[in-house]
Amino acid sequence: MRGEIEAWLREGSAELGLENVAGQPTTAFHFALLPGGGERWRGVCLVWRGDSPKPCVVIKFARDPADNPRISNEPAALGALAGFGVAGRVPRHLRGGTVAQRAIAAETVVPGRPLSVLLGRHRRPAKLLSALSEFPPWMTKIAAASSRPSHRDEAESWITEPLRRASRDPALTEIERSVLDDLLEEAGRLSDRAPLPAVYTHNDPGPPNVLVDHRCRFTGLVDWEGGGWGLPISDLMYFLARLGEDLGDIDLTPAIVAGPPQALELDYVSVARSSLHEMCEELGVEVRWLPVIAALAWLHHAGREAARDPAGQRERLARRRLHRYLDGLAQRDL
Repeated sequence: MRGEIEAWLREGSAELGLENVAGQPTTAFHFALLPGGGERWRGVCLVWRGDSPKPCVVIKFARDPADNPRISNEPAALGALAGFGVAGRVPRHLRGGTVAQRAIAAETVVPGRPLSVLLGRHRRPAKLLSALSEFPPWMTKIAAASSRPSHRDEAESWITEPLRRASRDPALTEIERSVLDDLLEEAGRLSDRAPLPAVYTHNDPGPPNVLVDHRCRFTGLVDWEGGGWGLPISDLMYFLARLGEDLGDIDLTPAIVAGPPQALELDYVSVARSSLHEMCEELGVEVRWLPVIAALAWLHHAGREAARDPAGQRERLARRRLHRYLDGLAQRDL
């Protein structure tokens, strides 16, 4: 597809900022396909203009036409984010279309490199406090800016139905299903007196999609193809859980079920707990929702995982995290 992509770039040079000073399409640009692009279902290219050492455009395209909707959803998500004060820290959509019957989209480059890259060098939480101190408040800002009352059908779809369905899942143990029954009852009680709002979510804010600079300061969040309305705090919980795993298989459950954080606690679980409680306070969410939201987050990701790989050819990481979380709750007799 290299020739088709190059033709598409030249055709859209004005929208992509690839014109010369005379306003004509420039021939002085080049692009490179990133191996894998981080996902099997899509390709990712970086585009450089002239002899600039930094890329100016990111190109994403579906490897199979069946995945066209996933490429097409990201421009809509980025458009929705425009009103939430995120300029500069998320990509800006530039152009969309199709090439060889595959959806293709271009967006601006967000500075920084994936947090997952730095994790290979700094696996101590103290080295990552900059990212921890900046990213959760930024996520809270998006959640607060987008927060609205959830509709009855949304609450049913996001909370009640997933918990009810999972509590009957034969692949879970009897103890795990019992925990889900308890969480379903708790969700019912909380919904009556303190219903959850709907917020705009990323749905995959793991370390590969969180960008930082060389000092591990947060610079941006990319890959919004899964963006949409959903449960508050679930994105932050997912990020903290994934980061805890990468730092050394740190279990986030104590941060979810423990009480309010104590002063001067600096270990990872305490920092995570502080972040979760601060977001709850900012959004007006009752902290007793946290164990329920955590279960729903892993159920959601396990469902997406199964949908993307129905044959089960890849390891079901989200499913494994769900088992671990439910077993942890059972041990705490919640």
